[in-house]
Amino acid sequence: MNPKDQKKKSKQNKSEVMIESSDAGVAKDRIESKSADKKSVIKKAETKKTTNVMPLKRFIQQTGSFLREAKSELQKVKWPTKKELISSTIVVVVLSLLIGCYLGVLDFALVKIVTLVVG
Repeated sequence: MNPKDQKKKSKQNKSEVMIESSDAGVAKDRIESKSADKKSVIKKAETKKTTNVMPLKRFIQQTGSFLREAKSELQKVKWPTKKELISSTIVVVVLSLLIGCYLGVLDFALVKIVTLVVG
């Protein structure tokens, strides 16, 4: 077998492998979509079950669900340390005072200018 024939054969093998892998991808997508369809059917059935429940009971269930989810989300939060909290608070207070003083001086100046012009 000459080198040209070997190259052709290797190209054919590569293309066959690519086709087979794409077929596997399609099959995998079909399986995933079927499982997603089953999940949506289950969710719809669960929704129908909860809509038949009395409104007060449904409200209590939804509130409980919300509180559980909120608790799990709050556990994921990176809470600041005491040192970070104190330094951030100091920065906020100092900047608020500086901006308040600036606006007070600016207001005082503008009032003086208006009283001079209006009389």
